[in-house]
Amino acid sequence: VDERGAGARASLASPPPLLADLTGRGLISAVAADAAASLRREAMERRAAVAPGRGLTATPAPTAAPMRTPAATPTPRPTSTPTPAMASPTPTRSPAPAARAPVVGVTGTGAGSTTTTAAADAGVVVTAAEPAPGRRFGDYQVQRELGRGAMGIVYLATHVPSNREVALKVMPSSLLLSETDLARFEREARAAALLSHRSIVPVYDSGAVDGVRYIAMGVVNGETLRAVIDRGRIAPDRAARLVFKAAEGVWHAHQRGVIHRDIKPANIMVTRDDEVFIVDFGLAFEKEDATLTTTGSLVGTPMYMAPERLLGSRAQVGPGCDIYSLGATLFETVSGQPPFDGDDNYDIIRRILYERPRDIRAIYPGVPPRIVGIIEKAMAREVAERYPTAYEMAQDLQRFALQMKIDRLDTLRASRAPKKRR
Repeated sequence: VDERGAGARASLASPPPLLADLTGRGLISAVAADAAASLRREAMERRAAVAPGRGLTATPAPTAAPMRTPAATPTPRPTSTPTPAMASPTPTRSPAPAARAPVVGVTGTGAGSTTTTAAADAGVVVTAAEPAPGRRFGDYQVQRELGRGAMGIVYLATHVPSNREVALKVMPSSLLLSETDLARFEREARAAALLSHRSIVPVYDSGAVDGVRYIAMGVVNGETLRAVIDRGRIAPDRAARLVFKAAEGVWHAHQRGVIHRDIKPANIMVTRDDEVFIVDFGLAFEKEDATLTTTGSLVGTPMYMAPERLLGSRAQVGPGCDIYSLGATLFETVSGQPPFDGDDNYDIIRRILYERPRDIRAIYPGVPPRIVGIIEKAMAREVAERYPTAYEMAQDLQRFALQMKIDRLDTLRASRAPKKRR
């Protein structure tokens, strides 16, 4: 890591005073671990050049770090030289040093094979091929890119044998992927494949083509709930209907032993007809999975995390975590603002652990009291005080939306009724 990275890593050893009171609760190590992983990824990116449309161009591996023994010093690798436009690069591969542990995902031969770089010294996997618009990728004909994030690129593609359109999510070659990243990608495919519900995006297929992992999912013609909220305040009854459908999907997942762990507006898709689909099961917890996150790790979006999740205890991960996140999502859907604000994640974490959510009535004075009660119950600090199941929360939301509709109809009838003459 260069001087900037080393300095940042050194600063992690002395946490800000803001978090001094959290040291004994496991948060410092969790945040530091996540930050250190980001520093490692940034350092690796500076050591590998990206060739547009062709994945990564390998760079010579550096000499061994001072802490390694001479026997573990990796042998410099030759670079992959891109050929002129319209031609496919031919990666050059050299044997891995004997002292290096095996790196997962380094498979495949030919033009789409995987190329390892110096990043492999840090337990990182680099893939050299990925789909591109107009190209064939296994059984899929890629049409266009739909979007991309930190953990994947999504393309609109056609499954050629069945002529079915799918959303094809792949692990991008522009990322230096750790084994943890790959495990999360595979967990998403495995968890979503266990589920079949109208409010959960279906998974049709998953696997790898020349070492590039993919998940083929149903196509949702809509936008995220995050985008809907950003356009302006949503009527309380509509907000209730949207989160009701999400809660039904969460309940289905819980019945099959899957905890989503990252319910938030950005992971809920909404169609023009207000149909709802939960996406991104990359952080999902399967009750029978003994290899999930260990104590002290922190993954997800703190803004929507239950207090027990922030403490990093694996034993406390359960349905109540998703119910809390549904409550936080409902708060923001109704009010247009998140339940906690802060200057950064450290500040937000402290507020979630030690303070109550903001008073939604101060943000939205006309909010119906009944939906306020639903939010407060879902976001109760103690798990035992929340809804026992997502199903019960969904039922309350459905009853609220129905009552709002009845009240509106009664008001309309009253306004149209002929006035009695005196």
